Amino acid sequence: MTGPGRMQVSIQGDRDTVVMRLRGNLDGSSACQVEQALHRLLEKSKGRKLVFDLGGVHTYEYFGVAILAKSIRSQRSHFKEISFQGMPTSTENVFRSFGIDGSSAAASRVASEGPRAVE
Repeated sequence: MTGPGRMQVSIQGDRDTVVMRLRGNLDGSSACQVEQALHRLLEKSKGRKLVFDLGGVHTYEYFGVAILAKSIRSQRSHFKEISFQGMPTSTENVFRSFGIDGSSAAASRVASEGPRAVE
């Protein structure tokens, strides 16, 4: 199990879609960690769909959501589409208040198909 400020981030994908799976607690520190992973992903994944799999996130702190939402907003033009899966409704509402729509039925289907590792 991960402690405060640590997030396990795994990235998998195929030609069209990249899935970023998060596991741990989303607080300010771990959101910065995810933000760095997202930044490193940009070069390899420009123009693809990005799915955030939040099913492994145990707790959501306000500052963590705020930092992640800001990062997503600033990077969304680099991706064809950004969507989420495994996000509780209450957290989805917080993301929405930051201008990020957290719902996507297609994201759940794509992520469950298990894309291959990003090359």
